[in-house]
Amino acid sequence: ASASSSATTTGVWNSNFKGVWHLKEDPSLAGANILDSTSNAKHGSTSGAMTSGQSVAGQIGNALNLTGDDYVTLGSLGAMSGGRTVSMWINGNSWARTGTYDNSLYAFNTAAPTGGNTDIVRISTIGEIGYYNGATLLLNDSPVPLNISEWHYITLVSSSTANASYIYQDGVYVATTSTWAPAVGATDVLYAGQETDGTIASDFFNGKQDEIRVVNVAQSSRWIRAQ
Repeated sequence: ASASSSATTTGVWNSNFKGVWHLKEDPSLAGANILDSTSNAKHGSTSGAMTSGQSVAGQIGNALNLTGDDYVTLGSLGAMSGGRTVSMWINGNSWARTGTYDNSLYAFNTAAPTGGNTDIVRISTIGEIGYYNGATLLLNDSPVPLNISEWHYITLVSSSTANASYIYQDGVYVATTSTWAPAVGATDVLYAGQETDGTIASDFFNGKQDEIRVVNVAQSSRWIRAQ
């Protein structure tokens, strides 16, 4: 007898998890084709005319290879004011800019499709992860650049209690952004691989993304190392 995989069981994720996307589905399918593994059923959809060939070998099962103007809309996850943890595996094809600003790992849009962004995390042209607050391009970007064509586990933690956000790479703490811990509103929309300026998708991530998880808690460094 074979053991069932926790990767496909909604019961494995406790109520703090707002969404878990394995990104293993065929991105060419229409509709809500990117499945949320939690009981919240926040299924996402792909944009950019993605093909089935862009479902590629990932760090855990298959991943999405985002190129050109590809991205994933993961939808509204509900309000998160106390803190949150966003994590994902990434593997860059290139860190060269695809738009005006550095490429976006993810963004919460405040009032899609006409608003700005609550929270954007970007990667610079030399592979440094950083937060963007709408005025400063990168806030305390990581001092440890990431190479392209390598898998890295990125974790972003925002804490309203500390009024700060933290960057972890491969389970290791690398940077703090002080006085920056924006709350996510009930109707904010999460995008993977781009940030929306008004109605325009922009600053696309160029590379592979796998295993996106959002938790409604500012997780500890011990929890992050255990993932």
